[in-house]
Amino acid sequence: MRWIETLLRDLWYGARLFLRQPGTTFLAVLTLSLGIGANAVIYSLLHAVLLRPLPFPEAERLVAVVDNYRTDGVRNVSPTVPELLDVRAASRHLDALSFYDTRDVQVSGGTEPARAFSARVEAGFLGTLGVKPALGRLFTPEDHAPGRDRIVILTDAFWRRNFGADPEVIDHRIIVNGVANTVVGVLPPGFSFDYLSSEPVELYVPFPLSATYTSRSAEFANVRRVTAVARLKPGVTLQQASAEVHAVSQRLRADHPQLYRRGSDGQDLGFSMSLTPLREIVVGRARPIVVLLSGAVGLVLLIACVNTAQFLLARAVERQQEVAIRAALGAGAGRLLRQFLTEASLLAFVAAAVGILQAVWLMGVFRAVLSSRSPLVSGLGIDMPVIGFALGVAVVVVLACGLFPALHVVRRSSLSDLARTGGAARSGTRHVLIALEVAVSVVLLVCAGLLVQGIRQLQNAPGGYSSDQVTTMRLRVAGRVGPGGTGPTYQRYLSQIAAIPGVEAVAAADAPLPGFPGVEFAVIGRPDDAATLTHQRASWRIVSPGYFGVLGIPIVAGRSFAEHDTANRPHVAIINEEMARRFWPGQNPIGAQLRSGAGPRLAVATIVGIAGNVRPPRQRDVAPQIYVSYLQQSEPNITLLVKSAAGFNVSVETIKQAVWSVVPEQPVFDIRSLADVVAQSTAEARVIARLLGAFALLAVLMSTLGVYTVVSYLTARRTKEVALRRAIGADSLDVMRLLGMPTLGWTFVGLAVGIAAAAAASNLLRTAVLGTARLEAPTVIAIALLYVMAVALAVAVPAVRALRIEPARVLRAE
Repeated sequence: MRWIETLLRDLWYGARLFLRQPGTTFLAVLTLSLGIGANAVIYSLLHAVLLRPLPFPEAERLVAVVDNYRTDGVRNVSPTVPELLDVRAASRHLDALSFYDTRDVQVSGGTEPARAFSARVEAGFLGTLGVKPALGRLFTPEDHAPGRDRIVILTDAFWRRNFGADPEVIDHRIIVNGVANTVVGVLPPGFSFDYLSSEPVELYVPFPLSATYTSRSAEFANVRRVTAVARLKPGVTLQQASAEVHAVSQRLRADHPQLYRRGSDGQDLGFSMSLTPLREIVVGRARPIVVLLSGAVGLVLLIACVNTAQFLLARAVERQQEVAIRAALGAGAGRLLRQFLTEASLLAFVAAAVGILQAVWLMGVFRAVLSSRSPLVSGLGIDMPVIGFALGVAVVVVLACGLFPALHVVRRSSLSDLARTGGAARSGTRHVLIALEVAVSVVLLVCAGLLVQGIRQLQNAPGGYSSDQVTTMRLRVAGRVGPGGTGPTYQRYLSQIAAIPGVEAVAAADAPLPGFPGVEFAVIGRPDDAATLTHQRASWRIVSPGYFGVLGIPIVAGRSFAEHDTANRPHVAIINEEMARRFWPGQNPIGAQLRSGAGPRLAVATIVGIAGNVRPPRQRDVAPQIYVSYLQQSEPNITLLVKSAAGFNVSVETIKQAVWSVVPEQPVFDIRSLADVVAQSTAEARVIARLLGAFALLAVLMSTLGVYTVVSYLTARRTKEVALRRAIGADSLDVMRLLGMPTLGWTFVGLAVGIAAAAAASNLLRTAVLGTARLEAPTVIAIALLYVMAVALAVAVPAVRALRIEPARVLRAE
């Protein structure tokens, strides 16, 4: 057990040496612990999102079934119900295959009408995930038959909130969309499958396997698209099962060619089906962001390691006389290396312990800024894998930072080397490390700066609309829709709200603002309209006549929608200025006709007006936009926009009462100001910008401390030289140049390397985070000046301190 005794003695000796320099030791532990703590937090996120299995039994066997259309470059599209039924009938490699979609529903019977988000699931869906009910039962195939009693399964959260966790809830009836449904089951606590939906699912109902969904006609092609989940049989590989599914899709393509050709020109869409691991579908969007943050904290850790290496190297050089004496007394190279690695281990593991404590605090901050309903991210926390990762980082730090200075000194451990060099060490290595720190910090600063700059550009760019005093609220038409569509119901809502004192204007739209261009269109009468149908896209909005007035969007030509633009009249459309400029340059588009490739939504519409351009919050440029009347396009999901007059604050309760005066069971939900809606659209980019900005500032602070430590050490070792130069007439400027120019020169080298690396990183960042600005010269110059000023300050402080020393006193001491 002598090695334990020796180890403890080495640890005690190393602790005493560190405590002799408490200031520098504190800085070394602080910078290293910050690097380890930040990496522990991001590793926890990485582990929760990308590494931890989905919370289902044998989750590695779960796959998603997707459609692909090679001609248009479209992948991972939800398949249709008939396609899935054919795959299930023909498959020998899938243990189970089921599907679901989501819907808004109205739940009544409480204090006021409530809206809930429901999932319509095929009988085997919950069983495919390996879920067992906490109460009651799951769905069976018989529950899909037409004419069966309506039934519902509750989530644990819905059961506790609405039924007080009543264990007798089975066979209780609740009113869903005006129809009584019987509760047959309650799901276990913690279960959710909300990853691919816009919000948490609260109710599960059987999927209606009616002719609308099972027929192969093209009339309801998009309505039938569902999310499909399958489970591989034991021993079956993803490649085997995917090949089988692909063969089924090719058979479908041959048997039903009309379903997989473009309606406008008959071109083959290159249809195929494939399997993708369910985890890839769930975390696909989060992967670039997590990888980006992981790379950022990795760079912070690299700076911390460089600082630690500098600190240990400086201490090792100061102890070169001690090392030479140890070697003269018989200590071999292995014994000396063990001593230095033991001391480095002590420093690294103390920093790891402090870093884990910092990570516990930082985790609360991350939960706040990365709040999510997904159980993947809700699993974020400090657990054994994260602690193991932090300790593993400490081991890497020991090897990377402790071995280099130890080898550097052990190679010069003889008394002859000490006599020849006088214990001095060349500063070239330290300057290279300074350049590395600068380069890494610049990459982080540039990436954070581009994100912040991009968000500011999006926020400050004119949107073409006004969100002042505009309140939005969502609703879905309750009950059955009459022959005139949903428009007449919305008309009654708007007229009741407009009569409320203090309401200046009110409108309805399928979404508050125009979105990304997603609807294909062509201009009727042009010879190339069929060929260009799939290449011309515009944003699509269903709006009421008052929409443009509520948002302050001008009608620059023609007219707005009118109440007489009803479903039995010729369809009309309004386009924006950008669309007019792009497709009718120098012409008047009023009277031109459009048709859409999106089916019957816009068969033929005549342009009657041109509206001002509106830039959506998440877009830099204005895209072509098409507006159609809500009286001519039926849409059950709508957003009400209520503009208050100056000085009035119309209560939400008053608006609800106005809606309920028309339809008492109509739920009104998601009530927010339009300003909040706009801010929410860039919330993710702002969070990432804050995190990257924090990491970048941390990197600058750490690297500046590293520069300060190195320059202070080198200046202290050159005190005699400075005294001699000043004694023979050197002025302060000469001394400042002597001490600072090498460091500033290597700083510029680091800046050049960092800017080149940042240019490449910025391109990757633009693909990962929407809204990132382009790298431009003013950004580069500003960051370079910031860093040069920080380094100049770090150089100036020890240089000024050296100038204050009296040359005569130094020379007398020598």
